[in-house]
Amino acid sequence: MSELSPILKTILEQLGRQFGQDQKPVTTLALLRELRTRGNCGAWKVLQHAELLFLDLPEPVDEGDSGILSTSMKGAWVSAEFLAKSSRMLETQHLLRGLAREKTGAAGRWLRDKGFEEDRVDWSQFSDPRSPAETPPDLSGQRMVHIFGTITYLAMGMDDLLGPFFSLMGLLFLTQTVDLFSRVRGWKFDPERCARCRTEPEIPAMLDSESGLCRVCERKVLSIPGRNYLLLLLFLTLTSAFYMQLYQPIGLVLANLGLSILLTGVATFVHELGHLLAGVIAGYRVVSLHLGSGDLRKGFKLGPIWIYLQAQPVGGMVMSLAPRTRARRWRSVLYSLAGPGANLFMAWLMWKSLDGLPGLNLSQAWCQGLQPALTFFYVNLAMAINNLWPRYSVAGSHGQLPSDGRAALDALRAGKQASPKLLETLTLLQAGIYRDFGNHEAELLFLDEAVLEPDRAQKLHRMFLLGELERWEEALAILPELLEPDVTMTPEQRSVELNMLAWSQYMSGDLEQADRLSAECLELFSELSNNLGTRAEVLAARGHLAEARPMLEKAIQVSLCHRSTAHNCKALARLAALQGDLGEFERLSLLGRKLDPEKAAYASAQDAVEDARGRGHWVPKAGVGPP
Repeated sequence: MSELSPILKTILEQLGRQFGQDQKPVTTLALLRELRTRGNCGAWKVLQHAELLFLDLPEPVDEGDSGILSTSMKGAWVSAEFLAKSSRMLETQHLLRGLAREKTGAAGRWLRDKGFEEDRVDWSQFSDPRSPAETPPDLSGQRMVHIFGTITYLAMGMDDLLGPFFSLMGLLFLTQTVDLFSRVRGWKFDPERCARCRTEPEIPAMLDSESGLCRVCERKVLSIPGRNYLLLLLFLTLTSAFYMQLYQPIGLVLANLGLSILLTGVATFVHELGHLLAGVIAGYRVVSLHLGSGDLRKGFKLGPIWIYLQAQPVGGMVMSLAPRTRARRWRSVLYSLAGPGANLFMAWLMWKSLDGLPGLNLSQAWCQGLQPALTFFYVNLAMAINNLWPRYSVAGSHGQLPSDGRAALDALRAGKQASPKLLETLTLLQAGIYRDFGNHEAELLFLDEAVLEPDRAQKLHRMFLLGELERWEEALAILPELLEPDVTMTPEQRSVELNMLAWSQYMSGDLEQADRLSAECLELFSELSNNLGTRAEVLAARGHLAEARPMLEKAIQVSLCHRSTAHNCKALARLAALQGDLGEFERLSLLGRKLDPEKAAYASAQDAVEDARGRGHWVPKAGVGPP
């Protein structure tokens, strides 16, 4: 997805909140109505220029249910993303132009009925206001506020009457404090150079448009949350040892504070284990256990379950697939409440073991000695309360996932049978997390479960996932359904389809069909890196190396996605090896490793030539030209 302009982000957040309230997809008409209220955006200026600001809009209509966005809205979005490639930021005027191009949506029909002609608008005159590069928030200030809040609550816990209440509030605050201390500070974005090491990127994809870091620094930063977490524990250990010599009660409080941070990790594991066991009992298919949150640090498979260790040491998640035929309300409620229930059960066990203590005042007990049992009682109680609070939390770039309390509430409101719409929306959001982790098998599982009647875009994505898993027989079985174009599609949408179809044929070895489809794709849209890359690889496989090389070079220069660019670097390195250009081969191999070290680069030019031969590609021989 392209980077969004600030005002478009605000509009989408507003529409997303509406979706969360009524579970109806965002339609083209809903977006157009919202664009007409934003007086400083590019789309508003276009509508004002066309004298369409104050004309009555039609009544809302059903545009097909495709999750958060309606099917028509998805089509408009695809066109808008293509139109935004030149500016590298998706703005409101791109989305308005996408609405005008899309043929089935109510907004596009209304625009055309009112005489709006896309070709008569000088789109270069209209753009969203660009906010200056913002200075990232000062984490040190936020950390001090949270520390002060935690200490204040714990200090107020010394009161005999309200001590247990304030102690609990202190531990609820402590989780956010630890999260802040393990979080990585932001950098001021600079489009010309890495905000951390200050080097200029060799190609656009080398610089992440959100963090402002080059790909090398981005990977180094992944280790910072865990390091900060350990440093926090080390600091508490050393200071508690120091104060034990000066004033023992302070030393004991600091030691217990460090203990509570460690026990939060144990309570998190207990929480997720509750979800996992409940999932098995309710007939769910447990797919993965996530310990931590944020970027992936390490992933492995333990039996049928993927285990993910993530950069932020605070938090966790179990992801499971509910059986649709048996996804009744009580099963969903049981699964949602099992995590907090496990914490409450553990708190009850701790409480039973505390019968010999004179009271449950944590703050007072911390001043008297190490209190693992009492602290674990409070930590589990705080975690249960935190997760039962009905709210939505942001899941990266994929939307919002509900807390356990919110999920249980949604399940109860859904009636006897869990809402298929709600299940589909949540399942597609979860599939997006696997996409970020590069787990195509799990993403395919969730996609197949979520979508009962897939549209063309979802069939195409399924084809892509099957291809990534090298299940080409299944992938090519989808091909006949997509060869004939849908008359309602925009050229940009058809271009996406043709590129995937061409790539599938190329990977399955049908170079003649791949040649035809990739040429047709490039005719529709010649500036997209994926289209250029696919066409170049097909040409190179057929021996047209001189024609393929500039295409791949252009694809590398125009792409913003580091993974696809790393793939194109490897393809161009293979082409350089076939042409005997060893210097270029080494340069491209190094660049590919910087972009994505997980994509194995060729060890030598000879390995690249052998790979081309193994793929059935044309390999040059002395004195022999291309076929």
